[in-house]
This record gives sequence, C-alpha cells and structure tokens, in this order.
Amino acid sequence: MTGKILRHSKLDRKRGFSWALLCLLVILGPCAARAEAQAKDEVTFSIVKRVQFTVPGDWKVMSSRSDKDLTVFVFQLPNPADEGTPDSTNLAVVSSYLRDDASRDAFEKKASERDPRAREQHLVESWSCSTFTAKQGATNYDVWDCYRVVAKCGVHVRFAWPSLPKNAPNYGKQMEMTLVVVLKSIIPSPKWLRTRRGCSLWNPTLRYLDVSDSACPPAFAFLWLRR
Repeated sequence: MTGKILRHSKLDRKRGFSWALLCLLVILGPCAARAEAQAKDEVTFSIVKRVQFTVPGDWKVMSSRSDKDLTVFVFQLPNPADEGTPDSTNLAVVSSYLRDDASRDAFEKKASERDPRAREQHLVESWSCSTFTAKQGATNYDVWDCYRVVAKCGVHVRFAWPSLPKNAPNYGKQMEMTLVVVLKSIIPSPKWLRTRRGCSLWNPTLRYLDVSDSACPPAFAFLWLRR
C-alpha cells in the first residue's frame, strides 16, 4: 500500500468524550483497516476490504479496533473552543459484519432502539438518523446516531459535540454538515464491488440500501448506493 498512514494517538482521558455517552466499548489493539492519504489532507479508511470512508487528515484517531466481525474507530475533531476544557467533539464509526440472519436481526434491533429523548431526522438519503441532547458533566452535548447497511456490514455512526461558549458561530450547523460529508463518504470499497454481484435492496423500515449477492452487476448497485 502506498500513501500516508494516519498514526494512532494515545487517548487523552482528560479531554476525551465520555465512553458512557458514546455507548461504545473500544478495545485498543492492532487495526486491520487501511488508511490512505487523499488530496486536500483527507484520509480514506478501508474496513476489512468491504467498506470505506473518508475523514479530514487533522482528525485524531483516539482509539481503534478491527477484526473480521467488528471494526471501531473513534476520532476527535479539532475545536479551539475546547482547549483547556474536559470537553471535545468526537465521531465514532462502528462496522459489524452481518454474516447471518442473527447478526442482521441484532443490527436492525439496535438501529430501531433509540434513546427516549431522540428525534428522528432525515439527514442523508439511505441513512436512518436520530438526534438528542445529553449532559456530560456541566456541558450539554448534541448527539447524532445514524445507521445503514453497506456491503453486508451494519454501520453505526455516532457524532457528538459540546455546546461551549467559545464555539464558532453556527458551530452546530457546521457539525451537521460535517456529519453529512462523512455519511456520504461511507460506501462499499471498490475491491469488494469487484468480487461481488450485487443489487440494491430497499429496506422500508430502516431506509437503507444493501448490496447482496444476486444477478445484477456490481456497477449497477454502486450507482444506486451513490445516488
């Protein structure tokens, strides 16, 4: 592989976002996902040759875990307003391999079980998203959860940012647009598409597009996923 590897940084426990709020248990370990440098300081991660996504190069990888069934990345976004505070803006990408009906049912159940405070929001086509406000210490956080099936992987993205006095004007709207860009970047990896024949299957409950083995050429499924 050529390109720049985004190095993992040690978890800054003082500034890291609460794992209780993230609702993610991340075990630090070797990462099987690949990271490749792109133009304009972007980095594309390929998850077990199935799913890929792109984030800005100045996002810190706070923790990661990757094996054949589960991949987790937690990023911290730069925000001058949180300097000297225990708060931070964080985004987590969790990808689970849906190897059978049981794993698919478990993912669909998780996607349908929302926080009681959550409001369903239409943010990006094919993604099922909801948002709510939670408190971490004395700080309010805006939290987004988004779910979709991509290349037989159940993908969950959680994004949370603090409401700080020194946040830039319209910081919340800026973060929503950041989430949109990340969600649109999560697609089947080209290598996976080359080795599968797929069609786009519409799930009316979760509003996602899936790529499954069938008689349709992979290019057809890819165009639908990119719409």
